[in-house]
Amino acid sequence: MREKIDCGRIVFISSESALHIPAEMVHYGMTKTAQVAVARGIAESCAGTGVTANSVLRRSHCVRRREELRRQEVPVQVSWLLHAHELILLEARTMAKQAAEANDDGTNDILVSDVIRTNELQVWFLSEHVVDEPLVRAGGRAR
Repeated sequence: MREKIDCGRIVFISSESALHIPAEMVHYGMTKTAQVAVARGIAESCAGTGVTANSVLRRSHCVRRREELRRQEVPVQVSWLLHAHELILLEARTMAKQAAEANDDGTNDILVSDVIRTNELQVWFLSEHVVDEPLVRAGGRAR
């Protein structure tokens, strides 16, 4: 049995491509699938040691083909981008809260320092510097 060291966090950032490999990006989907498998293998081999390994991925609720997205007006594309950042922030905040409640300071630190702060900065930049007029929501609603 391995010694319990009660520390160590390994976090892989994956994507939906690990589960639904795009035909035009087989190489990318394969590497994301491999990341999930490696994380699972590490987690199983480190069970009971205090070392955790996880894959973080967000499934998209509305998958669109690239050609469709390219045909949309820039304000709509920016609105989709902001919406994606909002979804990431909601999930990351939920995961950070769960990590904090589980006293998993390493995971919480990664989520807050790297994921949440980075996405908040990108949302601020997009909403304050790129868009000079009210956004047109992809669903037709104005913001």
